[in-house]
Amino acid sequence: MRKQVSIFVAGAKALVNERNALKALSHELNIKYNEDGVDVFVEMKTYEEFKDNQQVYNEYIVNVADIAIFVLDGCIGEKTKDELIKAVEAYKNKQLPEIIVFLKHYDEETSEIGQVLDLLETLFGQDYYYVEYSDMDDLKTQTRTRIERIINPVQHIQGLKKSRWAIALLSAAVLILAGLLGWQTFRKDAPPIWSAAAVEAGSVQGDSIILFAGGGSVATFLEEKLHVDLSDIPNSVFARMPSGNAWQLLAEEVTNPQVGKVKFYPVCVSAAEAKESDFVLDADSDSYDMISRVFYERARIVSYYLGSERLTVYISNHALEKESMRSFKNKDSLSKDDLLTLLNEHGKDGITVYATKEKSGTAKAYEDFAGITVNDYAKYTENSFENSFKEDYIILSSEFFMPKVLRSKGNYKAYNLEGTTAKNYPRKDMFVYFVVPSSGNKCNIPPIIMNFLQNNLKIDSVCPEAWAKISDSSFDSHDGTNIIYKLN
Repeated sequence: MRKQVSIFVAGAKALVNERNALKALSHELNIKYNEDGVDVFVEMKTYEEFKDNQQVYNEYIVNVADIAIFVLDGCIGEKTKDELIKAVEAYKNKQLPEIIVFLKHYDEETSEIGQVLDLLETLFGQDYYYVEYSDMDDLKTQTRTRIERIINPVQHIQGLKKSRWAIALLSAAVLILAGLLGWQTFRKDAPPIWSAAAVEAGSVQGDSIILFAGGGSVATFLEEKLHVDLSDIPNSVFARMPSGNAWQLLAEEVTNPQVGKVKFYPVCVSAAEAKESDFVLDADSDSYDMISRVFYERARIVSYYLGSERLTVYISNHALEKESMRSFKNKDSLSKDDLLTLLNEHGKDGITVYATKEKSGTAKAYEDFAGITVNDYAKYTENSFENSFKEDYIILSSEFFMPKVLRSKGNYKAYNLEGTTAKNYPRKDMFVYFVVPSSGNKCNIPPIIMNFLQNNLKIDSVCPEAWAKISDSSFDSHDGTNIIYKLN
């Protein structure tokens, strides 16, 4: 008999596209599970199933749903507010449904945003936590990743190369775990996330799985420079997403990680350097000091520097034939002024400028270099479909990250960006980040991550000084103010 996971998606009636995107996700999951012979069925209900029968879907939220997802685009209506309150009350009584709140990215706090935050604080305490999303693709990706984290990959480890979806659900005892789907609270009275025995042993009982998360830059860099294919690492799954979202998974793991038969160890591959504020509340928050202290008491985020790549702009040969673009044909590289001139061509004479999503390492590098906002331009991913590109394109990319479809066509010219000196060229730095539980000042690295560092990154020979710090699978961290521990 199939194991069913019941999910309710709540939000304003106007957010029909967001609900449809998540319904499509549940459909995709079920098709894949069926194809791979996995005994799992995801049931996702929304307003459309119940229409205006509020009592019926209140009943579903409280008594049926395993997961309640609340999608907020900057405000919350009275009905959605009541649904959230009922979900929280049900969770306090029986630990179901697990709650995940998505709030669309905002640059300024409006009065409506303030009302949402006040409500979250009232329901969950001053250290409330929500998952930020930028658009429907981002919403769908983050939801999928969190659903994936509650499934058991034991049955598909041997067949991982054939299908990452050949998986079975975790046992009922650990079906829905606080934090795995995104809703987290940092509380002073929260129980320890790792037992002392597990910390001392450097492992947990049962199978261990690495959940790689991050963008295409580092993945391609590792493949071309170190001949490491992240999709081919034993006992692992690779989920592509912007750096900011991948960092968020690490923060979630610290607050309430999965325990039980299977243990996920998230490892972030990022083309951007993380700050402590990426893992805890904003440094301007009144709760920052307390949050940082709680985070520090539980774990460190370990950073390992891999190298760097140059920012590269790809321009189609067809675009270079435009009158306004011909001056760039004979150039081999671009200055900051050249880049700003090119960006002004966006939307003119059929020319389209493409950039990655704002939370990606590539976007951050361009924004820092040129003082631009990538949201002003069209979006692309490494796997963008060929027909999504206009013939006259300018792509803000990098040495190791570009749409795959361009590699085979070769109908473009690549331009590296220039710095003030030859050694100061605009670049993206490559990092690997992972969580290490701490007990006092002692931090023990899980064996599965140690194996990855030595067998794949080979840091014992590539970076012996870093390896010397952890050669016994542990390190001392006595500084009570630093959350990020840098290996090199």
